[in-house]
Amino acid sequence: MRVHVLASDNETDMNSKKLGYVYVLLAITIFAGRDGFSKLLAEKYPPILVTMIRFWAGWRPMSSQQSPRLWTV
Repeated sequence: MRVHVLASDNETDMNSKKLGYVYVLLAITIFAGRDGFSKLLAEKYPPILVTMIRFWAGWRPMSSQQSPRLWTV
């Protein structure tokens, strides 16, 4: 019994892997940037203020969504 794999299936798998790598690198870059910015702020401001700024920065773009059930951090 032979199983035939279509070329388009392999191409789709490769495209989804590339897209996955792009998302991972994007997430790493965003988290590294936020961490660096927090450390920069922590040199001049108290930790509670830095935490508050990070909280506001994380939730502000999501406040325009229609349904609160779709909110993610």
